[in-house]
Amino acid sequence: MIVTEKELRESIDLVAINRLLEELPGFSTFSVDQVMTYFMDPTMFSLSFNKEPGKGYLYSLDLAQHRRHLVNKVSRSFRNALMVSRLQAHLLGDSVLNWGADGADSLINSLVNCFDIGMGSSVYRLDFASQSCVIKSVQSINGSFYAHILSLCQYPYINLSNFSVQNSFWQLSNYLEGVHFNEFYFQQTMTESIIEQLARHACLGDIFGRGDRHFENYLVSDNTIYPIDVSYLFWPDNDDWLNRYIAGGQSECSLLVLEPDFESLYWKCYHAAFTYFQSLKDSFVAAIQSFYLPGVAKDYERYLLERLEDDRYVINRKQQFQKPLEEYRYRLDYKSRLEQRFQQDAKSLDPLLLMYYYANKDRLTAFFLIDYYERKYLFDLI
Repeated sequence: MIVTEKELRESIDLVAINRLLEELPGFSTFSVDQVMTYFMDPTMFSLSFNKEPGKGYLYSLDLAQHRRHLVNKVSRSFRNALMVSRLQAHLLGDSVLNWGADGADSLINSLVNCFDIGMGSSVYRLDFASQSCVIKSVQSINGSFYAHILSLCQYPYINLSNFSVQNSFWQLSNYLEGVHFNEFYFQQTMTESIIEQLARHACLGDIFGRGDRHFENYLVSDNTIYPIDVSYLFWPDNDDWLNRYIAGGQSECSLLVLEPDFESLYWKCYHAAFTYFQSLKDSFVAAIQSFYLPGVAKDYERYLLERLEDDRYVINRKQQFQKPLEEYRYRLDYKSRLEQRFQQDAKSLDPLLLMYYYANKDRLTAFFLIDYYERKYLFDLI
């Protein structure tokens, strides 16, 4: 089915998503011209929110779903043709064919379907006859490195590859059916197995300085937890950022506030994982030397060994986490109060409070980074 430019323009419905965007500070609405440019220009890989960067403006799960819908609601034939053009424009066709289509010689004939599965920006699931894969733009090879680390630990991981084309980094991975941990938590009862897995991933993330590991960067499939979107590793001030994530309900450790009966098990597993990782020290160092250039590798080795060779590391981490955990308890109370205020009179809420209400909804998070952006005065307005 051929779609004309006029028909495509007329099919773009921005009413629902722009109604939500108009309520939020730091976001601009979508225009029909912007969406049309995305549809007509294959060099534009992603459709992303128009958001002021680096100022702590947050979006809701509903808003992310509306953004995906702009892409996914057009006909399958058009989506597939557009995806093929997009992959070819970025010289990704051969890589995708070799990964997902068993080396078939034609993308247009082998691509069965495609969907945008991203949050704030486009990430694509590509369906072929025998399997599905995911393609996304990335900034480094950290994803491949961390998958290798997981394999060394004999932990489950999603098979993936990072590679560069014309000075741009990309990631291809197997597609795994599952849900983000946020959704999993609200659907399922927590078990010892889940807590044990979280503790292991928390410890591994801590010693490798893995940043931005919020609950939407963990996928749960068949009761197994998989890290996804590993962008930041060996982050210099990751410990400070981790405390902010815990206080905002965005880190593995935050779950101890909601599930206090598992606290002893969590720290027992965290400690056992740390001891296990110490035994893998030489393998970890070899992996760093294999994946990164010598100058960078030396810094990364130092980062890792500072943690692995500290016999008080686990004790200190447990002590350091107490303050952000208490902050999370404090914020959960205000999260509940804000929900009540919204039900009573949403129109009277400060725009930033409205933003936090939507961002908190159906997530474990509570006022993420409100302290970092000096907005705690908002608590007095609830």
